[in-house]
Amino acid sequence: MELEVISAEKASIEYKIIGEDYTLGNVLQDILLRDERVEGAGIKVPHPLKKEVIMIVSLREGDPVEVVKENIGKLKKYLEEINVGTIKAIEVAET
Repeated sequence: MELEVISAEKASIEYKIIGEDYTLGNVLQDILLRDERVEGAGIKVPHPLKKEVIMIVSLREGDPVEVVKENIGKLKKYLEEINVGTIKAIEVAET
């Protein structure tokens, strides 16, 4: 996966995620839209056969780069909780 910033303004950022598709884009969009500082978050898939997605984020307040970083951190924590919960459920099922 590779990230490429397309544009960064005071209250918005647009970046391309190369090597991923809309699946990751949808998850990032969902977590960003839960943040009250985020006015809007959307994705574009330039071509269905290319593994890349463009994320567009606009804010009510805050630094776009920091808000995106914080929300990626929240997503990582959430995924780790899912991982731990899944492992525990499997261990219980095996006993």
